[in-house]
Amino acid sequence: MTTRLARAALLLLPAALTRSAEPARPRHGAGTPDPSLQARCEAADLSESALRHCGRIAASRDGVTLAALKRGGWLCRASLVLQSTHHKIGSSDHHDAIDGACGFDPKTFTPREPEGSKSFVTVAVHHNGLGNQLFQYAMGRLLAWSLGSDFAAVLVDAREGPMNEKMPPHSAQSWDAFKEIFDKSALGARRHAYDTCAELTPTKGEYLGNGTLLLAERPADTRRVRLAKQLEALLLKTADGSLGCVKTIGYFQQYAFFAGRETGATFPTSKAPLSVAFHSFRLIFGRAIISRSALDARMLFLERARAEHSRRSDVESPVSRPGSSRACRRCSGRG
Repeated sequence: MTTRLARAALLLLPAALTRSAEPARPRHGAGTPDPSLQARCEAADLSESALRHCGRIAASRDGVTLAALKRGGWLCRASLVLQSTHHKIGSSDHHDAIDGACGFDPKTFTPREPEGSKSFVTVAVHHNGLGNQLFQYAMGRLLAWSLGSDFAAVLVDAREGPMNEKMPPHSAQSWDAFKEIFDKSALGARRHAYDTCAELTPTKGEYLGNGTLLLAERPADTRRVRLAKQLEALLLKTADGSLGCVKTIGYFQQYAFFAGRETGATFPTSKAPLSVAFHSFRLIFGRAIISRSALDARMLFLERARAEHSRRSDVESPVSRPGSSRACRRCSGRG
């Protein structure tokens, strides 16, 4: 018995020695950072903690991260911010590290209209309230500038509802208010969008097909198709030219999309004052021609909202009806 055990040990010994000689595999998908990416981190003005974060991002082997880092710039930043927010990683050092790894400088970033012919179109799908639609427009504009594509803003279609094929609430009224504030030219190349973009239905799991990609960050959408899979498809397919249309649908209100640093500031990106975010919005909305004063448009929107509220209040509550059992119980209780 002892001899058999000894022979088995001798047979296993070479394999054990071979395994021990192998280098340790990197954990969490990390590897050796690309020297050019590491140089980006070192060139950025980062704290020690943010620099360590930047090195980890540069050494990542995650598909979305690799595709984003290859692209660089604002789109790299937006993709990694979306992914980190989805995974609930939102520290200021992490956001600064993303900027460093992407080679993105929020202090000098100014979106510019791409020149030349545009082979595809980015479409911002507007839904829900007016505040939501302002963020949706800003995200669509930034993405179009980053991709060098045409841009269009459209109202959500009923088939694009998150849980059922119905129009999300307040969408049509807020879209009317949006068009009152901005001139038609701000809505972009809508004909290009209608001619190019395929009709996709999220409730059927349709997010990519017929040359159209739907980037949807609503909770119902990310439960059907992981956000990481959507982002990777966006980065890879816009790079290889296989898309004719990219549609964004969601809320896109992560502060790190729009906030940057003021010149000379030393505080982290995510703690920048609100004035910086408003400055980013001015860069975007300053390109849109105001068709009338913002105050007049706002008053028109409020008047419509008040009228809608008064119509709803005309319907009597069951509690306030004469003879209601609940009303009678209250009366008897007071007696």
